[in-house]
Amino acid sequence: MKNPAVYLIGTGPGDPGLITVHGLECLRSADVVIHDQLVPVRLLKHARPGAELINVGSAARQPMAQEAISLLIAEKAREGSLVARLKRGDPFVFDRGGEEALFLHENGIPFEVVPGIPLGIGVPAYAGVPVTYPGGGDTITLVRGYEDESRTPPDIDWASLAKLEGTVVCYAGAQQLPRILDAIQANGWDSDGQAVIVYNGTLTSQETVSGTIKELLERVREHPRRGPAILVVGRVVGFR
Repeated sequence: MKNPAVYLIGTGPGDPGLITVHGLECLRSADVVIHDQLVPVRLLKHARPGAELINVGSAARQPMAQEAISLLIAEKAREGSLVARLKRGDPFVFDRGGEEALFLHENGIPFEVVPGIPLGIGVPAYAGVPVTYPGGGDTITLVRGYEDESRTPPDIDWASLAKLEGTVVCYAGAQQLPRILDAIQANGWDSDGQAVIVYNGTLTSQETVSGTIKELLERVREHPRRGPAILVVGRVVGFR
């Protein structure tokens, strides 16, 4: 196998110290670093002196924008540069890393995927919530909820999820959070069941709001906030 020309690196949920050792090594060796807006600035300081840093903004929501990013990565690799593509969380969990990997493969550009800690696992841990625990259910369901600014909640069979009696972790946008909580409450979940909302997970500005599903729904309606959050629902919340 050829040496990688591109590293698709997951940087973890926010705290720059949560990137893997291998991910950090790949970052330090790169000639070009292409990163999303949410990648911590402190992490970029680990790029080698003289490396080209390219901020491609927020994670691309439109196909054309994602195609432009993929073309940029390929172009830099074809120029002979070793490219580190930094992505928040894990490249293959609710991200466009799979599309970038497929594009590189189709264009004959060797690459390596460097996994990162997904937000849906790392953020609850920093909030003191074990997403699994004996007696806390046998399933974890990760739900995408903020791939765009739409008010429309994800199209999920919430009633079936309630029957699993496991843990549900939602990547919830500010506009969608109250609608997700409302959908959960209306589809077989106990309104008095425990849940937490975590803002700015793993960062020094992290804030965790806990309560029943009903209480949290009332709170986000009365005091809406900007920015995405991680919502955790299930018996495991009681172990916090």
